[in-house]
Amino acid sequence: MKSAHLLLIDGSLGELLVARAELVSGSVTNVRCSSVLTQQSGALPAVAELFPGVGGRGEIAGVVVGCGPGSYTGLRSAAGSALGIARACRVPLIGIGSAEALRTASSSPLSLPIGARESLAVDAQGVRIVPAADAPPRAVLSEIGLSLAEAMFRLATPALCEALVHPERGEVHATPPLLYPAPPRGIKPPQGGA
Repeated sequence: MKSAHLLLIDGSLGELLVARAELVSGSVTNVRCSSVLTQQSGALPAVAELFPGVGGRGEIAGVVVGCGPGSYTGLRSAAGSALGIARACRVPLIGIGSAEALRTASSSPLSLPIGARESLAVDAQGVRIVPAADAPPRAVLSEIGLSLAEAMFRLATPALCEALVHPERGEVHATPPLLYPAPPRGIKPPQGGA
């Protein structure tokens, strides 16, 4: 397999993480993160920064999206952008759990906000959603973004390699299941039993 350029979009962890990497012989290399780290600007300015020019976006061979758990709005925005880019570029879309990637990327206890009330905590007890007041020391996404992006790309590599080696199986465009810590405000959870 020749070199393939990959795009990552994750909006689950309070800020937007957009990164680019190369997949060479089944290994991820040259990971770069966008300097655009806000939900307000959306993913497209960050993608344009990492893949400049009209021809740049034609280099994208696969898209990885963070599936949470995390911010309701951030997850939906990132997943919608990732799905739209994957469809427009006719490339595979692979969903990766943001919590699993954070656990892989972190060697010390930390937390990242996933909304106004909750944080995603990584500590000796594993990865869990906790009230923001009970969370371990808060990390800044801009400081751990590169290691988080590397972990997400590594976790997605087997599925991406399979999709790129066997394009005859069709493009992967199903929207990955998104994990939310709680139902959106104003939506009541389903009642159990019939």
